[in-house]
Amino acid sequence: MAIKLNHQLNIIKDSPASFIFLHGLGGNLKAWNPIVSELNQLGYTTLSFDLPGHGDSPNTFSLSDYTQTSIVHQVHQVVAKYKLTNPILVGHCYGGFSALTYAHLYPKDVKRLVLISTTYKLFTPKHSLNSRFIKMVILSLLKNLVPSRHQSYIRDWDLIRLFREIIKTTPLGYSLSVLGALSFNATKYLANISCPTHVIHGVGDSVIPYTLAKELAQKIPKSSLILVPQANHIIVINQPQTIAKLLRKVGQSIKQTGI
Repeated sequence: MAIKLNHQLNIIKDSPASFIFLHGLGGNLKAWNPIVSELNQLGYTTLSFDLPGHGDSPNTFSLSDYTQTSIVHQVHQVVAKYKLTNPILVGHCYGGFSALTYAHLYPKDVKRLVLISTTYKLFTPKHSLNSRFIKMVILSLLKNLVPSRHQSYIRDWDLIRLFREIIKTTPLGYSLSVLGALSFNATKYLANISCPTHVIHGVGDSVIPYTLAKELAQKIPKSSLILVPQANHIIVINQPQTIAKLLRKVGQSIKQTGI
Protein backbone atom coordinates (compact mmCIF):
# COMPACT_ATOMS: atom_id res chain seq x y z
CA MET A 1 0.00 0.00 0.00
CA ALA A 2 1.09 3.60 -0.55
CA ILE A 3 2.34 5.34 2.57
CA LYS A 4 2.20 9.11 2.88
CA LEU A 5 5.66 9.88 4.21
CA ASN A 6 6.11 12.78 6.58
CA HIS A 7 8.73 15.18 5.28
CA GLN A 8 10.11 18.66 5.77
CA LEU A 9 10.93 20.86 2.78
CA ASN A 10 12.92 24.08 3.14
CA ILE A 11 13.00 25.88 -0.20
CA ILE A 12 15.79 28.41 -0.70
CA LYS A 13 15.45 30.70 -3.72
CA ASP A 14 18.13 30.24 -6.40
CA SER A 15 19.56 27.22 -4.59
CA PRO A 16 22.38 25.70 -6.72
CA ALA A 17 21.64 22.21 -5.34
CA SER A 18 19.16 20.42 -3.10
CA PHE A 19 19.98 18.00 -0.30
CA ILE A 20 17.63 15.07 0.37
CA PHE A 21 18.11 13.40 3.77
CA LEU A 22 17.27 9.81 4.79
CA HIS A 23 17.83 9.01 8.47
CA GLY A 24 19.09 5.87 10.21
CA LEU A 25 17.22 3.04 11.92
CA GLY A 26 15.08 4.26 14.81
CA GLY A 27 15.68 7.89 13.93
CA ASN A 28 13.64 10.59 12.26
CA LEU A 29 14.10 13.71 10.17
CA LYS A 30 14.95 15.80 13.25
CA ALA A 31 18.34 14.05 13.43
CA TRP A 32 19.40 16.25 10.50
CA ASN A 33 18.16 19.56 11.94
CA PRO A 34 21.56 21.14 12.83
CA ILE A 35 22.94 20.14 9.42
CA VAL A 36 19.81 21.29 7.59
CA SER A 37 19.89 24.63 9.37
CA GLU A 38 23.48 25.31 8.34
CA LEU A 39 22.89 24.27 4.72
CA ASN A 40 19.79 26.46 4.50
CA GLN A 41 21.82 29.42 5.73
CA LEU A 42 24.38 28.68 3.01
CA GLY A 43 21.65 28.86 0.37
CA TYR A 44 20.75 25.21 -0.21
CA THR A 45 17.25 23.75 -0.41
CA THR A 46 16.73 20.71 1.84
CA LEU A 47 14.18 17.90 1.99
CA SER A 48 14.19 15.56 5.01
CA PHE A 49 12.10 12.40 5.41
CA ASP A 50 10.62 10.28 8.16
CA LEU A 51 10.97 6.80 6.64
CA PRO A 52 8.07 4.30 7.00
CA GLY A 53 7.34 3.46 10.62
CA HIS A 54 9.58 6.29 11.88
CA GLY A 55 8.85 9.75 13.23
CA ASP A 56 5.46 10.98 12.04
CA SER A 57 5.25 8.60 9.08
CA PRO A 58 2.67 5.83 9.61
CA ASN A 59 3.21 2.16 10.40
CA THR A 60 1.63 -0.57 8.34
CA PHE A 61 1.28 -4.27 9.13
CA SER A 62 2.80 -5.36 5.83
CA LEU A 63 6.47 -6.32 5.65
CA SER A 64 6.41 -5.56 1.92
CA ASP A 65 6.08 -1.85 2.76
CA TYR A 66 9.46 -1.99 4.50
CA THR A 67 11.53 -3.43 1.67
CA GLN A 68 14.06 -1.00 0.25
CA THR A 69 12.33 -1.01 -3.13
CA SER A 70 9.02 -0.03 -1.56
CA ILE A 71 10.61 2.65 0.65
CA VAL A 72 12.43 4.17 -2.31
CA HIS A 73 9.27 4.29 -4.44
CA GLN A 74 7.52 6.13 -1.61
CA VAL A 75 10.39 8.62 -1.27
CA HIS A 76 10.55 9.16 -5.03
CA GLN A 77 6.84 9.98 -5.22
CA VAL A 78 7.45 12.90 -2.88
CA VAL A 79 10.72 14.04 -4.46
CA ALA A 80 9.20 14.04 -7.96
CA LYS A 81 6.55 16.56 -6.89
CA TYR A 82 9.07 19.24 -6.02
CA LYS A 83 11.35 19.13 -9.09
CA LEU A 84 14.46 19.88 -7.06
CA THR A 85 17.59 21.38 -8.60
CA ASN A 86 20.66 19.11 -8.68
CA PRO A 87 19.46 16.58 -6.04
CA ILE A 88 22.13 15.38 -3.62
CA LEU A 89 20.88 12.25 -1.85
CA VAL A 90 22.26 11.72 1.66
CA GLY A 91 21.65 8.53 3.66
CA HIS A 92 22.87 7.50 7.11
CA CYS A 93 23.12 3.76 7.95
CA TYR A 94 19.62 2.35 7.24
CA GLY A 95 18.91 5.46 5.18
CA GLY A 96 22.05 4.64 3.23
CA PHE A 97 20.44 1.37 2.12
CA SER A 98 17.57 3.42 0.72
CA ALA A 99 19.94 5.95 -0.86
CA LEU A 100 21.85 3.20 -2.68
CA THR A 101 18.61 1.62 -3.87
CA TYR A 102 17.29 5.01 -4.99
CA ALA A 103 20.44 5.74 -7.02
CA HIS A 104 20.03 2.32 -8.66
CA LEU A 105 16.33 2.65 -9.49
CA TYR A 106 16.31 6.36 -10.36
CA PRO A 107 19.82 7.15 -11.64
CA LYS A 108 18.73 10.25 -13.59
CA ASP A 109 17.24 11.77 -10.44
CA VAL A 110 20.44 11.79 -8.36
CA LYS A 111 23.20 14.32 -9.05
CA ARG A 112 25.41 13.19 -6.17
CA LEU A 113 25.18 10.39 -3.61
CA VAL A 114 26.46 10.70 -0.03
CA LEU A 115 26.62 7.54 2.09
CA ILE A 116 27.29 7.98 5.80
CA SER A 117 28.07 5.07 8.14
CA THR A 118 26.46 2.53 5.86
CA THR A 119 27.22 -0.68 3.97
CA TYR A 120 26.17 -2.36 0.76
CA LYS A 121 24.96 -5.60 2.36
CA LEU A 122 24.08 -6.85 5.82
CA PHE A 123 24.93 -10.51 5.53
CA THR A 124 28.70 -10.91 5.58
CA PRO A 125 30.27 -13.97 7.26
CA LYS A 126 33.36 -11.92 8.08
CA HIS A 127 31.56 -9.21 10.02
CA SER A 128 28.27 -10.96 10.91
CA LEU A 129 26.26 -7.77 10.56
CA ASN A 130 22.98 -9.66 10.68
CA SER A 131 23.78 -10.94 14.16
CA ARG A 132 24.82 -7.43 15.21
CA PHE A 133 21.43 -6.05 14.20
CA ILE A 134 19.54 -8.88 15.85
CA LYS A 135 21.59 -8.47 19.02
CA MET A 136 20.84 -4.77 19.03
CA VAL A 137 17.09 -5.34 18.81
CA ILE A 138 16.88 -8.17 21.36
CA LEU A 139 19.04 -6.47 23.98
CA SER A 140 17.18 -3.22 23.53
CA LEU A 141 13.79 -4.86 24.05
CA LEU A 142 15.01 -6.52 27.25
CA LYS A 143 16.49 -3.36 28.73
CA ASN A 144 14.41 -1.48 31.29
CA LEU A 145 13.79 2.19 30.66
CA VAL A 146 15.60 4.32 33.25
CA PRO A 147 15.58 8.08 33.92
CA SER A 148 17.37 9.97 31.18
CA ARG A 149 20.72 11.66 31.63
CA HIS A 150 22.14 14.31 29.36
CA GLN A 151 24.89 12.95 27.15
CA SER A 152 27.06 15.13 24.95
CA TYR A 153 28.34 12.04 23.11
CA ILE A 154 26.13 9.16 22.02
CA ARG A 155 27.74 5.71 22.09
CA ASP A 156 27.12 3.10 19.38
CA TRP A 157 25.79 0.49 21.80
CA ASP A 158 23.89 2.64 24.28
CA LEU A 159 21.09 0.20 25.11
CA ILE A 160 19.00 2.83 26.85
CA ARG A 161 19.08 4.97 23.72
CA LEU A 162 18.23 1.97 21.54
CA PHE A 163 15.30 1.07 23.77
CA ARG A 164 13.97 4.62 23.56
CA GLU A 165 14.31 4.54 19.78
CA ILE A 166 12.25 1.36 19.60
CA ILE A 167 9.53 2.85 21.81
CA LYS A 168 9.57 6.12 19.85
CA THR A 169 9.49 4.32 16.51
CA THR A 170 7.05 1.74 17.97
CA PRO A 171 8.04 -1.91 18.32
CA LEU A 172 6.05 -2.72 15.16
CA GLY A 173 7.72 -0.11 12.98
CA TYR A 174 11.17 -0.89 14.35
CA SER A 175 10.79 -4.65 13.97
CA LEU A 176 9.45 -4.47 10.42
CA SER A 177 12.22 -2.03 9.47
CA VAL A 178 14.85 -4.45 10.80
CA LEU A 179 13.25 -7.44 9.06
CA GLY A 180 13.04 -5.50 5.81
CA ALA A 181 16.69 -4.45 6.10
CA LEU A 182 18.08 -7.93 6.72
CA SER A 183 17.63 -8.92 3.08
CA PHE A 184 19.36 -5.79 1.75
CA ASN A 185 22.19 -6.52 -0.68
CA ALA A 186 23.33 -3.98 -3.28
CA THR A 187 26.32 -5.99 -4.51
CA LYS A 188 24.93 -6.64 -8.00
CA TYR A 189 24.33 -3.01 -8.92
CA LEU A 190 27.12 -1.04 -7.21
CA ALA A 191 29.22 -1.03 -10.38
CA ASN A 192 26.29 0.55 -12.26
CA ILE A 193 25.86 3.55 -9.97
CA SER A 194 26.79 6.39 -12.30
CA CYS A 195 26.69 9.51 -10.13
CA PRO A 196 29.68 10.80 -8.13
CA THR A 197 29.48 9.19 -4.69
CA HIS A 198 30.97 10.28 -1.39
CA VAL A 199 31.41 7.60 1.29
CA ILE A 200 31.80 9.05 4.80
CA HIS A 201 32.58 6.78 7.75
CA GLY A 202 33.83 7.05 11.31
CA VAL A 203 36.99 5.11 12.09
CA GLY A 204 35.52 4.21 15.48
CA ASP A 205 32.24 2.82 14.10
CA SER A 206 31.55 -0.45 15.94
CA VAL A 207 28.19 -1.14 14.26
CA ILE A 208 29.42 -1.12 10.67
CA PRO A 209 33.25 -1.38 10.59
CA TYR A 210 34.99 1.18 8.41
CA THR A 211 36.59 -1.66 6.44
CA LEU A 212 33.18 -2.14 4.83
CA ALA A 213 33.16 1.54 3.86
CA LYS A 214 36.45 0.93 2.06
CA GLU A 215 34.88 -1.99 0.20
CA LEU A 216 31.84 0.11 -0.66
CA ALA A 217 33.95 2.93 -2.09
CA GLN A 218 36.02 0.48 -4.12
CA LYS A 219 32.93 -1.05 -5.72
CA ILE A 220 31.32 2.23 -6.85
CA PRO A 221 33.07 3.67 -9.94
CA LYS A 222 32.98 7.43 -9.25
CA SER A 223 33.46 7.35 -5.50
CA SER A 224 35.61 8.97 -2.85
CA LEU A 225 36.17 7.78 0.71
CA ILE A 226 36.37 10.09 3.71
CA LEU A 227 37.31 8.45 7.02
CA VAL A 228 36.64 10.61 10.06
CA PRO A 229 39.01 9.98 13.01
CA GLN A 230 37.49 9.62 16.48
CA ALA A 231 33.98 9.32 15.04
CA ASN A 232 31.59 6.45 15.75
CA HIS A 233 28.42 5.22 14.06
CA ILE A 234 26.30 8.12 15.32
CA ILE A 235 28.44 10.69 13.54
CA VAL A 236 25.41 12.62 12.24
CA ILE A 237 24.36 13.51 15.79
CA ASN A 238 27.75 13.54 17.50
CA GLN A 239 29.55 15.57 14.85
CA PRO A 240 26.95 17.53 12.83
CA GLN A 241 29.42 20.32 12.07
CA THR A 242 31.80 17.82 10.49
CA ILE A 243 29.03 16.41 8.29
CA ALA A 244 27.75 19.88 7.38
CA LYS A 245 31.25 20.94 6.35
CA LEU A 246 31.67 17.87 4.14
CA LEU A 247 28.24 18.36 2.56
CA ARG A 248 29.00 22.01 1.95
CA LYS A 249 32.02 20.93 -0.10
CA VAL A 250 29.82 18.59 -2.13
CA GLY A 251 27.40 21.43 -2.84
CA GLN A 252 30.21 23.81 -3.75
CA SER A 253 31.69 21.32 -6.22
CA ILE A 254 28.37 21.18 -8.08
CA LYS A 255 28.12 24.97 -8.02
CA GLN A 256 31.62 25.30 -9.48
CA THR A 257 31.59 22.48 -12.01
CA GLY A 258 27.91 21.85 -12.69
CA ILE A 259 28.47 18.10 -12.27
